[in-house]
Amino acid sequence: MARRARRVRVPRAARGRHRASLHRQAARRGPCGRVQLSRLRCRAVPVGHEVRGPLRLAQLLRPQGERRRRPDRGPLARDGAHRGPLRRLRVPPGSRLRRRAADAHRRPVLHELRLSDVRGAAGRRAGTVTALRLLTVNLQHALPAVGSPRVGQPADGVSLTEAAAELRPVDADIVLVQEVDRHQPRSGRVDQAALLARELDLPHHRFAASLAGSATGLARRPRRSSVGGPAYGVALLSRYPVRSWHALRLRGGGARLRRGADMLGWSLGGWFPQVDAGRVCLAAVVETPGGPTTVAVTHLSVFPDVARRQLARCVRALAVLPGPRVLGGDLNLAPAAVEEVTGWTALAVAPTFTNARPRTQLDHLLGDGVRPAGTGRAHHLTISDHAALSAEVVPVP
Repeated sequence: MARRARRVRVPRAARGRHRASLHRQAARRGPCGRVQLSRLRCRAVPVGHEVRGPLRLAQLLRPQGERRRRPDRGPLARDGAHRGPLRRLRVPPGSRLRRRAADAHRRPVLHELRLSDVRGAAGRRAGTVTALRLLTVNLQHALPAVGSPRVGQPADGVSLTEAAAELRPVDADIVLVQEVDRHQPRSGRVDQAALLARELDLPHHRFAASLAGSATGLARRPRRSSVGGPAYGVALLSRYPVRSWHALRLRGGGARLRRGADMLGWSLGGWFPQVDAGRVCLAAVVETPGGPTTVAVTHLSVFPDVARRQLARCVRALAVLPGPRVLGGDLNLAPAAVEEVTGWTALAVAPTFTNARPRTQLDHLLGDGVRPAGTGRAHHLTISDHAALSAEVVPVP
């Protein structure tokens, strides 16, 4: 006959395995935040796939069942670019860099975690700084400017070819173009970005559309910057190869009232309605002689509050691309407002609007990680109501 169990050992019956009263009382007696166990040192304790070290020291534990294919000493796999093993960093016997004294303690010149930055700056050798010549121009679809011999005539390929001949002596390495037409009836159905790139001998170029359709009729905002058929937008032309292209759509301000009159001279009390359409920002990572450089072009809204919002959006987006960085185009903002929004360096300062009587600067060249190598210059062409702006820049050491 089985002996009856004594229930005096447990105050009451346990409701569950992990909810027993005895267990709850034992847990309450322990110190808060740490359980004292015998024969366990206070060191890094693996929890799942994590390694927790209370003294900021953690040991990388090897998974069970893994064969040892390399010695314990050496760089860890987490330092590799693709999470793979790295070669041991050799200690040079002397100086491996120019104008650098030898280290008495024979420490390595470069650290493994800095190898990615060293590869990106491989082209920036000491003593060999190559200036990059930039040019931004608002074409106004190659419409002849006020005061030019062809004023009053429509835009066509001839007017754009003449403007390209005026820009050829600038010998720009990268050209940022705004208000570009592609296959538009008002400009002779010319692909202006391709024509300008061919005339300036800039083999790498791309067009990004902010509007698709007829520029003087029904137009729509395209879902993608690369569309077929007639379009209107910005373009970037480069002498050097382009590693990658990036396009950013900028939201417009919608329907608004603007002071003045529309193209037909109609107004209501000195105001006329206008739809502020969306814009686009086109960026390229260019393989320059000084290393990869991000260059972007955009054309912002004519309303200052919308333009400031669009400019801040461009700066935030360009921050994820490799530096140094350059942003240029018709920003429709004064230099003080541009500096307040971006905080970048002004690479050229000159009045660009209007082309016939320049009084203010609406076209800008901004730099982050670069500085101007000289003074900027404005170029007054026989087309457009804006003057072009050029500058030479070098990386900040």
